[in-house]
Amino acid sequence: FRYYILCWDDSPGAGTNVQMTLQKDLIHALVNQVTEVKLIGIIPAYYSRSKISSSTNIDWGQQLAILNEIPTNIRFFVTGTAINPSYMQTSDIPTLENRQFIFFDNWIAVDSNSRVTMTWPPKRDPNIYHTANAISGSVLNLAFPPERIIHQIYALKQRINNQYANINANLAAEYWANYLIAKNFYDYNSFEQKLA
Repeated sequence: FRYYILCWDDSPGAGTNVQMTLQKDLIHALVNQVTEVKLIGIIPAYYSRSKISSSTNIDWGQQLAILNEIPTNIRFFVTGTAINPSYMQTSDIPTLENRQFIFFDNWIAVDSNSRVTMTWPPKRDPNIYHTANAISGSVLNLAFPPERIIHQIYALKQRINNQYANINANLAAEYWANYLIAKNFYDYNSFEQKLA
């Protein structure tokens, strides 16, 4: 591998000043001493504005001030105003100078079939998927097992290609079936296929 991220989301105590100072020191050591792979981002303990008691992006940024001392080319992954946000917009980031953010879309991470949809998560500003200003894009937090999220992967592929009108159940099912057959996960002439 060539790139990696460090994740402190939901780690007990990771949001204390002492721990964030240790994280900052670790990051500096890794960047300076481990040069064959590149640290491209972190998920801080305060990855969501809801993780702090205040409701402003300025206060959220102040909570992350210690970590903001790391090199500016290391992105912060954030979920916006909530841990499992029902909406996201480009302004849902901490107020920090010279820092790039990647939206960490946690929509499907809860164990609820209402979050497993045939489309992308609702109420997402289209600009969160494109690099601009402080935004480096978006990643989808995948659920386990993988078959739960193939529709999300397919929808993401269509979204990246700006083919919003092509996202539907039949296309997703066909895409998934063709993928499984092509990768030998499923024998097209199997007994199960003949019974279906």
